[in-house]
Amino acid sequence: FSGPLHIVFGNNDADTFRITSKAAHHPHVRLRGEFFEEEFGGRRIAVNHFDNIARAVARAGHHDAVFFGHNHVAEIG
Repeated sequence: FSGPLHIVFGNNDADTFRITSKAAHHPHVRLRGEFFEEEFGGRRIAVNHFDNIARAVARAGHHDAVFFGHNHVAEIG
């Protein structure tokens, strides 16, 4: 895959040095820390690893979509 890839760190990403070093070799990969928000295709998107933080961001109503992954459970809400 060579399209834009945005990575948000989670609570088990202990080796951030290795992840950062490997990502540096792939210009399409962007490391975003623990939270990011951006506009894609006219839609305001937010991403956070933790579900409790992402749900609070979603309730604020400033984004078209909010994503998280901490609990490893797929859902649409």
